[in-house]
Amino acid sequence: MVLSRNAFIFWGPVPPELFFDRREIVEFFSRALGHRRYDILLAIIAPFKFGKSSILLKLYDLAKGYSDVIPVLLKLNIVDAPITAMIEIIGSMLGEDFTELLDKARRGAIRLYRVFEEVNRLLKEKEKWVILFIDEFQYLPSLVKAEGFLAKQPDKYIFEFFKGISESFRFGLVVSGSIVGEILDAVDAWHGRFVIYRPRGFPREDSIAMLNHLFKLSEFNVSRDLVEYIAVSMLDHPFHMQLFGYYLVDAGDTDEKTIENVRLKVQNFLIDYYEKKITEAKKVVPKALDYFSKILSGLETRAVDYEDLENLSKLEQMGYIYQENGRYEFFDPMFRKYIMGILSGRPRERYIPEFTSEYFVAKELAYKEGFREIFISLMSWGPFDILIRRKIGKYNGVGIQVKRSYQGDKTFTTISTKELETAAKELNVLPVLAIIEMPTKTITYTTLTEPKITSNKLTELLNKLT
Repeated sequence: MVLSRNAFIFWGPVPPELFFDRREIVEFFSRALGHRRYDILLAIIAPFKFGKSSILLKLYDLAKGYSDVIPVLLKLNIVDAPITAMIEIIGSMLGEDFTELLDKARRGAIRLYRVFEEVNRLLKEKEKWVILFIDEFQYLPSLVKAEGFLAKQPDKYIFEFFKGISESFRFGLVVSGSIVGEILDAVDAWHGRFVIYRPRGFPREDSIAMLNHLFKLSEFNVSRDLVEYIAVSMLDHPFHMQLFGYYLVDAGDTDEKTIENVRLKVQNFLIDYYEKKITEAKKVVPKALDYFSKILSGLETRAVDYEDLENLSKLEQMGYIYQENGRYEFFDPMFRKYIMGILSGRPRERYIPEFTSEYFVAKELAYKEGFREIFISLMSWGPFDILIRRKIGKYNGVGIQVKRSYQGDKTFTTISTKELETAAKELNVLPVLAIIEMPTKTITYTTLTEPKITSNKLTELLNKLT
């Protein structure tokens, strides 16, 4: 099959026309523009692969629709002379050449402030505002000094300088950054005036809408089940959904073998990426895995001593965790799931659930039996593919290991139960086997404690046991 286009993008920012979700930040910015609040101060802060550059491009595209706004986009990972670039863009929009003024400021004949003062005079005269959209904002001081401005000043002063520009002149700022600690330090010069937005996973309905739209643009037919599987298995993470979609369209088929090959390809990509992230974390905080384990258990901010607070702050500045409602949380849910797998001894090859086994069991449990909590994160632990945290009699939940059989083949009965029993005792959960027979997808549940009792529904099995 020859495809005319693969609309999935994972190697760079998503263009505005393919932008999805992020309604909160888009609506906030649109309201500000609609109310002519062009002096906006907005920071988009997230680790790599969370779409902050895509958001910045979308907001920049929105600003271009206002005739009294001059939007200036500066990507500091490719722009090596930001002052010159921004002044030249503004000058071209105002019909003015500021080259001579810039040269004087670079030679020290006038202060750099005078250049912005003259720009602001013209902005007032023409009733215009500038909104600077600066990606990787934390690099601004070194680049400004490298192009010959404010070279003897400390980095902090550069941010203070732009604070003065934004307070005194017709300049708004929308900035983003992936080095979380440094971007937070940068906007700290404004003493809390920046609105900080931290993009995370999509709502499920937006994940489904995005996937459907991109598959349609790619002229690639995908079943509803498969679209939902991608959203669920990728935990609604925009980059990872784009990655899965791209590889699937590139493979050109949706049969079981192709889906499994794509799953393994994405899984290997993520495992390599997260292993590197763990190594980076341990170089800065040797006990990083211990802290990650505590966070999985619900570490509260008030429960840490000074040494722990210092180490947790380092992990927070690196973009691994954040604080919310008095607790530490993982920024990336897929990283959280990976850490959970490491600490529980879960095999790496089961990091992402298979389309034809544990996913279908989870779907049946979520939609037909009311265990909707498992569909939030497809929670797993150790030998259990699905871990349901719900009080059931004397147990704290149910641990389910999923096995497949084909046309009555019962080889699954030869599995070792010792690992299941050990994990079940540790977690105080009821150990259950879910056998999904292919290709009919018929599910049979049984438990290690009463292997002769079986049912096609988990709720019926639990009722029989009680």
